Amino acid sequence: MITTLGFKGLDDYILIDQTEEMKKKPEYNQLNKMTTNFIWMHLTTNNLERFVSNVRVFNAKALWDAIEAHFMAKTMENAASAMDKYFDIQFDKGDMDKSIKETCHAY
Repeated sequence: MITTLGFKGLDDYILIDQTEEMKKKPEYNQLNKMTTNFIWMHLTTNNLERFVSNVRVFNAKALWDAIEAHFMAKTMENAASAMDKYFDIQFDKGDMDKSIKETCHAY
């Protein structure tokens, strides 16, 4: 998504803080709205409901930050869960094939 927005020259609307100087530019509202709509188009229905409370509010940076925070938290949660599973693994020297299969199944 960042790459596509960058290709369209819209990545600044999600990657950098929106300064008052940026907001004063005549094209700011239109490009911010375009960026927001582009992100909305790529959200599942569940994520659209999760992240968009008002379809009349166009704030690409806030939307992107909320999406990023949500999925980064999930990534950290998944990493912690994976580490818990990793430490629970017990290898049976007599049956390594079974141990390997159980390890693969855990992930």
